[in-house]
This record gives sequence, C-alpha cells and structure tokens, in this order.
Amino acid sequence: FSFRDDYVTMVMLLLQFVKAERSGNWLLHLSATARMAPHFNAMDRTNYARWLPIYLADMRQLPETHPLVHEAFMAGDHATARSNQPFSMVWTDMALEQSINLDSKTSGGIVGISQKPGALERWFLTVHERAAVATALKQMCGIADSDLVATHKDARDGRLARDEEDVQKLTSMFDGGGMTNPFRVENSQDDIHPLMNLATGVVMPEETAVRLINAYKIGLEQCSTFVRERLDSNERGFWEPLPHLNIKTFQSFTQNRQVRKNEKVVTISADRDLFGRLVIAAGSRQINLQNVLTNELCAVPLSLFHPDGTMRKTNKASLLTELETEVDVQPRLPAPTVTPTAYITDGMAAIEAVGTGSATYFGDLAILHYNMLKAHLGQHCIRVDVVFDQYKKMSIKEGERERRGQESAVEVKIQGPATPTPQQWKKFIANPKNKSNLSAYLTKSLCELGMSQLRPGQKMILGGGCEDGQRAVMVTNNKLEDLECLYSDHEEADTRLLLHVQHAARECKRIVVHSPDTDVAVLCTSFCSELDCDELWFRTGVKDNQCKVYPNTQPEPLSWATSMQSTTCFPCHNWL
Repeated sequence: FSFRDDYVTMVMLLLQFVKAERSGNWLLHLSATARMAPHFNAMDRTNYARWLPIYLADMRQLPETHPLVHEAFMAGDHATARSNQPFSMVWTDMALEQSINLDSKTSGGIVGISQKPGALERWFLTVHERAAVATALKQMCGIADSDLVATHKDARDGRLARDEEDVQKLTSMFDGGGMTNPFRVENSQDDIHPLMNLATGVVMPEETAVRLINAYKIGLEQCSTFVRERLDSNERGFWEPLPHLNIKTFQSFTQNRQVRKNEKVVTISADRDLFGRLVIAAGSRQINLQNVLTNELCAVPLSLFHPDGTMRKTNKASLLTELETEVDVQPRLPAPTVTPTAYITDGMAAIEAVGTGSATYFGDLAILHYNMLKAHLGQHCIRVDVVFDQYKKMSIKEGERERRGQESAVEVKIQGPATPTPQQWKKFIANPKNKSNLSAYLTKSLCELGMSQLRPGQKMILGGGCEDGQRAVMVTNNKLEDLECLYSDHEEADTRLLLHVQHAARECKRIVVHSPDTDVAVLCTSFCSELDCDELWFRTGVKDNQCKVYPNTQPEPLSWATSMQSTTCFPCHNWL
C-alpha cells in the first residue's frame, strides 16, 4: 500500500493547492507549491524543477521587497473572485481566460470580424470599455449573478449521485475480477506485496518499484542539492543541465511501434492524443476518416490488449452466472442412489483454495488433502480422480505467468514431510516451479497414503502430478499401477479433466466434476453429449457458496445458454 498511499498524498497535495486559490489563502499556496517541487524533480520536469525554487525565494522576500503586494496577497488578492460564491476564487490566468479571452473568441469578438491589424488594435483598445458597459447593463436588468450565493456544483445532489455510482462501478470491477483488488491481501505480517498494475495485473520489477516508491525522497534530495549548489552558492552554474533521474512508472511499459516513413523511423505511442492529432490533420488535408477509423489507431488493438502490450483480462465468472440462469441450480446433490459415482477434481484449484490449511509441514498438508479426497469415497462413490496442470517452459501461458509475476517467488524444494510450509503462501504458489514441485510431492504422498488406507473396491486416479507430467496412475489397496490410456500431454487440467470423465464413464454412470473454473463448466456443457454418462454434474463455488449444476441429466436434456451447439465455440476463448 506504500505506492497507493503516496498517490493519495499527492492527490491531497493537489487539493490543498486548489484550496489555496479557491479560498485566497496565500500561505497555503506557498506551502503547497513548496511541497510540489520535489515531485517535479523526481519526474524530470526540468523547467518547473529549475524555476520553482526561484519563485518561492522571490515570494518569501515580498515583505521586504514589495510590502504592499505582500499585504494584498495575504488579503487573498493573488486570486480573483468573479462572484460572491463561497470557495469560488480562481487563478488570475484562468479569470482572464473566462473573461477577456472568452469574449474575444466568441460572438462579438475578433474571430471573423477583420484581418486588418488596425481594426484589431482598435478592438483591443476599447474592449475594457465595452465590458464595463455590458456589466452595467446586466446590473440594470437584474441579471448579474455576482451576489447570488448557491450550493457549489460539486456538492449538488446530481453530482453526488454520479460520484456514488462511479464508486459502485469501481467496486464491482474489483469484486468481479475485472481489475486486481488492492484491498485483498494475504494475512501475513512479513509479506511484502509486489507493486502491481490494477488494470493489467503487470508486476513492476522490484528495483524499479523501490525507486518509484521512494520518488519523493529522491526528488527532495535533488531539489536540496540544486538549491545548495546553484542558489546558495556558485558551485555549479544555474543554467547547467539538471540530471535526469529516470524514475520509471507503469507508463514506461507502454508498448510503442516503430514505422518507417521516407527513410525515417517514427515511433507511434499508444496514447489518447493520436485520435486528436488525426482529426486536426483531417481538417487541413483530404483524409477519409471513415476509412481511417476502420483500423486500429494505436500500436496494439485496444479491444484485446492494454497499451503496454499485455492481454486484457475478462471476468469469465460472469459467463457462468449467465449460463446458470438457464439451468436448475441445486444447492447439493440428490440423495445417494445405487448408481456408481466418480468424483473428479482439479488438483491445483484445491491447493489454491485450501492454502496451507493451518498445516505447519508439507506432510500435514498432504494428509489434509488426502482426507478431503477420501471423504468423497463411500455412498456408492467408488473412485476419485485428481488432475493437475503441467508447467512447461515453452508454453502459450508464459505471457500470462509473466503478467502475474510468477517468477518473482523463490523456488522451494520439498525434501519430505518435515519440510515446513512457507508463511508467504501466495508468493510460494505464484511460482510455477513451486507448483510443479508441490504437485509431484502431493501425488507421491497421495499414492503412499492411498495404498495403505483405501478400502477394497475404492480407487484413486492421479494425472499430471508425476515428475513425468504425461503419466497417470491408479491407486488401490496395496497396489499402484500406470494407466496408459490416460497418458496425456495436455498442459491444462481443464481439458485433461474430460479425458478422466470419459474414462470414468465406462464404470460409473454418475460423474461429479469439481472445479471453480468457468472454462471447465463450458467444456462439460459442450461435450456432455459425447461422454456417454447418465449424469454429469458440475460442482463449483467455495464454502457456503457451493452449488451443483447439471448440464445433461434430466429426461429432457437441459439447454444451457441457447443450445448445445452454441457452447462449442466457447472453449477457443480460453486462449484469448
């Protein structure tokens, strides 16, 4: 929260600067301006960094150099009030824009009246007289609003309602997974959370993040050095170049595209100004905007990517919520029947849901997972399948793992049951090497526990968690054997689960698939008619929010969304 706390501090500083002008508080103006100076140094705004110390020094000498001006500024005359509204004073340049400059650029001004220099000079020489006449006419007609005191526009009911609506939209984005929730952190006293972009999820490198968080201190140090060496003494010349600090922000990761034009390389940045520049160019050139707007006006297609080149994340859970409106969702499975049942679960999803489970050692964690799986056996459930993901170096998901910063955690080797579980579990599980090591250890432990504790007729099938990720094994009482028919090179457990469903359908007519992933729900819906099982249940949710839905179990097949054929196009969106 250090970075976001600094951001809130900067916003509060800006509000204090605005308050100084709105209320005519000269001392607050000087204080806020002085606190801004280090920020200009930190962000390499050299003009402001060079001249703000001069400005502040001159203003602090006003009581001796220009006492009357100082008295006027202390009385609030450094800002201009155009009405008696409270908190309505504005900067002098803004008042000029709102009065003389505005009148000159609107009806009755200099626009379009003449191109002769003499006529323009006469207009400017008499503009103040015309303004006085216009003001007197308004007062005579009683339409002057300088004495009207009303509620500030930002405090009116309409604006407050819009602000509250914006807050609710932002909250829904965090809760729905559209943006990274900065308030959801792991309960750990030592955990230092990486600096992450809320929209894209990109993790800033630690060295860059430390410099950004300490930007104010770095800028303050350079500002102090500038004053000491160039103002208080002549160690260095005032006009010598200021050193650039080059403190990177998330904007530094924005992807640019280089194009060659007339033997020159031009860099196109994905910023919001490109469209404005195009409209201006269209006003002076023969450009067909309709044809131009059929193309992406940025370095990357913003419908799929963020400006920094990372792919946009969508809230896939909303798809499952929409599909459930077409299905009779059950809070629990019906009463046990004599139908042979198989329970198939996503191993890594279970690991992430359980966490450490208050286990101190990995041996205790393995026993916890085994007991959870064994609890499903019984009541005509004769087999439990656990499917793990594979973590290959050459993978299409490498970009997604980089986006999540999964390589930032240190790899932990699990030597045996006595290896302690890490306190920073989320950091540990974020590294794909740790996921692979944990999957292998749990697979080995589940095999050992299953062979010694499973009853006759019960079986546990494990896939994807062995050192050879393609391998699948079946564990029964005092027996462990390979299942070559379930060997698979599928990297994702989402698709490998369906292979286990098809295999389980040979001996079980009721199959329960447990996964929190929307992809699995769509895949089950899409292929349930091809899996040859009487009942296919999909279980999702956590704790008290668990539900079971069945895509195809009733005498009249249920239609999820529009039709079974319509869902066959959904799996391809997993890659996008």
